[in-house]
Amino acid sequence: MHFVYVKVPQRRHATPDLEDLHNALQLALDQAQAGGILGWGTSLPAAEAAAGAPGSFHRIDIELQAPEAGLQVLREALSRLGGPAGTELHYTQDGTAWQQSLSVQGWSAPMPGSGTHRPPDR
Repeated sequence: MHFVYVKVPQRRHATPDLEDLHNALQLALDQAQAGGILGWGTSLPAAEAAAGAPGSFHRIDIELQAPEAGLQVLREALSRLGGPAGTELHYTQDGTAWQQSLSVQGWSAPMPGSGTHRPPDR
């Protein structure tokens, strides 16, 4: 299993309904037999910040059975569901952290992630 997470920007008027988003992502993963959602919550830019503050994200933790296929399922589902610009997909390949961002033009090329990396899956 491979751990990935999605960060959806929390903006007052641009954030999709989060329960609908969870359900739709889980359905897409189920249909592709690609994995499942482990949990979710709010990521704040600082301890004293409130949800919806600039820099706040809704984080969705996901475990994938097949990383390449699962990442493609997530990219397609988030695009189809209208994920807001600035949505990020974070994952690890061969021990290196990577991330991609969604914009109005689509997904960016993979870039080295800013988070910590996990050891390669064995």
